[in-house]
Order: sequence, then C-alpha cells, then structure tokens
Amino acid sequence: GFERFAAQGPALRFSALVRLSPKGFLWAEFKDPAALVVHAHLLADYRIGLAGRNPYPAAQAAQLEQIAAHLRPIDARAPLIVSGDLNMRPDAPALARFRDELGLSDAMGPEAAPSVISEPYYRLPFCEAPDRRFDYVLFRGTEGRATAEYVLRERPLTRNGREITLSDHLGVLVELPRTRSRLP
Repeated sequence: GFERFAAQGPALRFSALVRLSPKGFLWAEFKDPAALVVHAHLLADYRIGLAGRNPYPAAQAAQLEQIAAHLRPIDARAPLIVSGDLNMRPDAPALARFRDELGLSDAMGPEAAPSVISEPYYRLPFCEAPDRRFDYVLFRGTEGRATAEYVLRERPLTRNGREITLSDHLGVLVELPRTRSRLP
C-alpha cells in the first residue's frame, strides 16, 4: 500500500518541487521469511546546518509520526524493516524517538559514513553539512547481526566532460539475518 504524508510543509516555505511531488510511504508484507517492509522518502531539509528558524525538522517529525501511527497496531515482536531516504542526520531527535518507540536497530550503525555524494555536480546546500548520512535501513525481529555496505558508486554517465553517478545518494545494501517469528 501507499499513504501520502499529511505534513508536506508550508506552501510558502518549501520549494515548488515539494508541491509537485508530495511524499509518502510504501509498505509490503512478505510471508517467507515473514516481514513487514516500509519504504519512505521524507521531506528534504535543504537548510540543514544553517542558522535561524528551520521549519523542516517539525515537518519531518510529523512524517515519521505518521509512519509510527501506521505501525503501532502491529505486534511489537513482528519483524519490521523501515528503509529509505529519511533526510535526517543519525542524531536527529525525531529519528531517535521513532527508532526507540518501534524498537528498531540501525543496520548501518550510528557511525556510518555519509550516504550523500558531495561532488561539484551535486552542489546543494545540504551537501556541505556535516554528517551527510540520510539513507537508512532500520529493523527489528531478527536473530544475529546485519551486514551493510554502500553500493552504486559507479560513474556510468558523462555530463559536461565529467563522469557522474546515477544519483546524489549511494545505494545501501543490507543483509539481515532470518526473522525469529511470523507476522500475526
């Protein structure tokens, strides 16, 4: 299924792109092995690291709260994977609350390297911010440790004489151990 985020941000504060492509989250239930998988792309905080009043964290927190509200009725022991471009630093308070409430672990670990490419071709305001890690695979309900790595570092495109990647984000490849229980 798909659910559009209720909080898309104030119309006058965010870019036209946000208005034209509203964000939301997808979910799918798998049977063997059992797991509920959620994928989200939260509102991008193009002011990250900048001083002054920043409206993005509140909107992002509301989006995470909407996902959490969708997941609360699910048995807390049920295997769950939440992944995506969450557009938040690992130390974001809203992300910590979300992980804690749902009992999620970070497959990449809190000290993971940046997942955003800051090459000249991808010059965006947030690229110069510290801790440019915005991509996550969060999980619960498995036995053992996850292994994770960044992928898609290849440069298959040429633009203005420069080789570039397909995205300003690296791909995240995670191998999770088998789930320990079935979905209710």
